[in-house]
Amino acid sequence: ELLSCVGGAYKMLLPITLSGTYDVHVMINSSIVKGSPFKVPYFAETEAAVVGKVMKGISPYSRWKYFTIEFDRDGVGFQAVTTRTSGRGQPWTFIEYRQATLQPMLDPVELRGRVVHKDTDCSACRVHVPPNLGLKGKWFVGVYGYSDDVTYDVVIHVYEDKKLPSTDGRTGIQVTKPVPGVYYYYRFSITSVTG
Repeated sequence: ELLSCVGGAYKMLLPITLSGTYDVHVMINSSIVKGSPFKVPYFAETEAAVVGKVMKGISPYSRWKYFTIEFDRDGVGFQAVTTRTSGRGQPWTFIEYRQATLQPMLDPVELRGRVVHKDTDCSACRVHVPPNLGLKGKWFVGVYGYSDDVTYDVVIHVYEDKKLPSTDGRTGIQVTKPVPGVYYYYRFSITSVTG
């Protein structure tokens, strides 16, 4: 549906309900507009995530649903856990920084500042971003319905970043007992190896 034309720029309304990349063919007075068809990515299924809250989702076969989460500083690590609740499909899970591509990446890549992490071929997928790769800004947790429709739960956990204390090598390191349901990311360095 054509909504308006201002200074030669047309505004259109497209009735799209599923996430995907669409080819939009445009004609004016039976003439094809230069550049048509235009590839238009559309994110119909996007929901703001809440850390620690179980969010329900459905991804129809070969379609996406996105959960977004935003951090106000660098260095925040997190994990997204997607668990199938019904259906025969697999909830392939991806984490992307700043933008979503609508493409199921088969290998982790770093491209134009976008960090992509993935877990595929699973009924319970866990994907994480360690604190050293955590960047300020918006992250997309994308769930792709692979092989069939799939319903699932998604939970995002933020890591509590801990640095292990130094030791003289003869004594063990005392670590606070982890709290169930809280994820920890321990940093440490090895300065020498003996024995």
